[in-house]
Amino acid sequence: MGALIVGFAVGEPLLSWAKSSLGNSGQELVVGGLYLLSAGIMQSISFQERQSPREERQKKNAWTEFKESLSYLRRNRLVLNAMLQMTTLYCVFAALTVLAIRLAAEFGLKEKQFGFFLAAAGVGMVFAAAILGHWGDRLHHKPLPLYGFLMMAFVLGIFTFTHSLFLALGLSVLLGVGAGFIGVPMQTLIQQQTPPEMHGKVFGFQNHAINIALSAPLLITERLTIAFGLRSVLIGMSVAVTAIGIWAWQNTRRVLKDAI
Repeated sequence: MGALIVGFAVGEPLLSWAKSSLGNSGQELVVGGLYLLSAGIMQSISFQERQSPREERQKKNAWTEFKESLSYLRRNRLVLNAMLQMTTLYCVFAALTVLAIRLAAEFGLKEKQFGFFLAAAGVGMVFAAAILGHWGDRLHHKPLPLYGFLMMAFVLGIFTFTHSLFLALGLSVLLGVGAGFIGVPMQTLIQQQTPPEMHGKVFGFQNHAINIALSAPLLITERLTIAFGLRSVLIGMSVAVTAIGIWAWQNTRRVLKDAI
């Protein structure tokens, strides 16, 4: 979350400085340099996992492990539902990455300053994590994911009806709080309800689902915005997020109240 806030907040000023100081290729040089720097830092991290001889003998191919993870999720409805909610959350944020560019223009910002909205949402996610960390016991048994989906739907529905930049940034923070109310409990739930021997399979499956959730909206959001307009797309997303939130809570509310 901290990286999200810092990255989007300093990205535009840093790239503007690179263009003015290093010329037309300055932005590409800075981005490429940052990738190389991150790769160099990653080289110092050891990813080797010690395995017992028994685990070595029981190694299976990727397709077999994928089928086992899918079979486990079919049997464990609670984890599957939590994963679906996480996937929906990432879909919304991926779509907002595209829509924020148009939103920036609506509020008098340069298109490349769209990161301010995403940074504000990151601040909201930090607030949500702080709230859950400090008052988690008091909020136990509350339908936090449902509250989160409804908060996000509310923000998406009224975003284009406001003309104040500060109000829009405040709404972005509220959107982030709603996202935190979904992401923090659901990810915690997945970790708690998944047995250790299934961690690799389940989290690997989740990683693939999230990658798809981050990619698919990038392909269709811009086309939908051109065809129907920014306001219609945001209102449509609001309706969809509301429906998914209510559906997810109705499916698992009996067991979810005891799990989060």
